[in-house]
Parts: sequence; structure tokens; C-alpha cells
Amino acid sequence: MVVARVAVLACVGVLALTGCGDDGGSEAKTLTLDETPAATESGAATEPADDGAIPEDPLDGEVARGTSVAASPDEQAAAEVWFSYWTEVVRMYHDGEADRDALYALADRDAATGPLEYLERMKSRGETQTGGVVAAISKIRVTGDEAVVEGCFRDTTVTLARNGNPAETGLSFFTTKGTLVREGPDWRVVEANTTSENQECDYR
Repeated sequence: MVVARVAVLACVGVLALTGCGDDGGSEAKTLTLDETPAATESGAATEPADDGAIPEDPLDGEVARGTSVAASPDEQAAAEVWFSYWTEVVRMYHDGEADRDALYALADRDAATGPLEYLERMKSRGETQTGGVVAAISKIRVTGDEAVVEGCFRDTTVTLARNGNPAETGLSFFTTKGTLVREGPDWRVVEANTTSENQECDYR
């Protein structure tokens, strides 16, 4: 699963982003946001992330865009980086190769180091990943130079052991909360944590 690769995947598949370790993982951080007049938040009716139809299941090795509530220019800019980040993470695990320049253009801190470390563990164990995800943004809040994004994922990724058998129990759905920070004109993902597993969520 994609989550285990970003310490977000709760030590399973794609989720292995930043909150998981071999010692059982760390607890997800609780984010406290100051209420300020400058804050914008969207979480109402969703719209497709692009003009194409949203698939029920993703293609192998790809991230399909589901619905997104991003509305303001700042929200849309942060959402674009969030989608691109997950696309790169899924590609890394599927291809078994890291593009550090591409990843660090989209992420920093744990959101960058977590996937890279997980990929190295996968390679050392001879593991590969198949499948993909449909990623949707269910809530987004921008306060100054910080954005918090809540996402829903339809997940078909499976991590395979060296012998070709599944190495982990896959997740059909997972949700995340991620933090992005803006430095100059650029947003970067700095934290991603899984908030639920195998609970169906609205991605279309």
C-alpha cells in the first residue's frame, strides 16, 4: 500500500510515508491551527479534479485524481502540489527507483525522507509494488503560509515479497491529513499521516 511508504501508509503499502517505522511507528501528530481572518477553508461540495471521468479503480503504478474541494487560488496551488507529491510517491514504489530532485521539489522534512527510507527498505528486502490509487481532497485549509489537506484514497496497491506473494495486507481505502508550507511562491508537503484505514470514503 502507498500509505505505508510515506509514513502515512501506516506501515502498509503507499502509506509508509513519515509516521511508520520498523519499531511500530510513531503516533500521528495533532495539528493545531490558529483561527485568523486570513484563513480559507473548503470542504463542501466536491468537483472533479480534471475534466475526465474519475475511475472507480486506478491504473497500475498511477495516481488518478478524484474530487477536490480546493476553491481559492492558494488552495488550488497547494492542492496541485499535494496531488503531484502522491503521484511521485506511488511512482517511486512502483518503479523501485527514487528521483530525489523531483521529490524534493514537492516535499521536505519527513514527507521526503520517509518515502526514501521506506523505498530503501523495500529494495533491501527485494519487494515490489503493484497497483495504484485514486486520490481525492475532501478538505483543505490555508492559513498564511501553511495548508492542511485531508485526503481520501481508493487504494489497489499491493507490496509483493521477493517470491511474488503479498508482503502486506492491502488497504482498499485510507484517509490522510497532510501539512504543506509555502516558501516564496512554492508549496511543499512536509508531513503526511494516515487518519483511517479500510473505511470507505468519497473519492468520486
